[in-house]
Order: sequence, then structure tokens, then C-alpha cells
Amino acid sequence: MKVSATVDKAVRFISKLVQLTQSGRLEWRSTDHPDAEAGSAALTSEINGQNLRLYRYHKEIENPDYGATFIFSTNLSPKTLIRDGVALAGC
Repeated sequence: MKVSATVDKAVRFISKLVQLTQSGRLEWRSTDHPDAEAGSAALTSEINGQNLRLYRYHKEIENPDYGATFIFSTNLSPKTLIRDGVALAGC
């Protein structure tokens, strides 16, 4: 499957979730975050017999290239990398 087709499918799915939520046909419940170090809360819902979990995450990870210098560059790699985002996953 092409990337653009995958993105289109994801956009349609998220749009449908928004539409169902706004119409009151999909209800979300507050729950614990799956990774207590990366966030504080999550939302769960059920659609067509499938459980969904929606959560935001923030995680700092060690950069394996920290301290490395690269040819033609005077910039050093950062010590940590930050990952921020929103995840929608089956649970």
C-alpha cells in the first residue's frame, strides 16, 4: 500500500471517530496511561466490538549518536532525543 493511501485511510478513520464522537454515538472514558512515565491519562472507547485507547505521550530517550561528530559538520549530536505525539491504539 502506498504511503498516500495509508495516510488517506488514517485521515478517513480519524474523521469518522470525530464525527461519531460529536454526534454522541461514540463515548470516551478516562483511564490510566499505558506508560506512566510518558503521560498521565488516556481515553478509551469501543467501536464495532474493538477497544481503542487514545493518549498523548512525551518521552526522552538517550541518543545513541551522542558525542559523535560527522564528516563536514561541526555540530554535535544532542544528548537526548524527544518524542512527542498522540497515539491511537487497540487495547
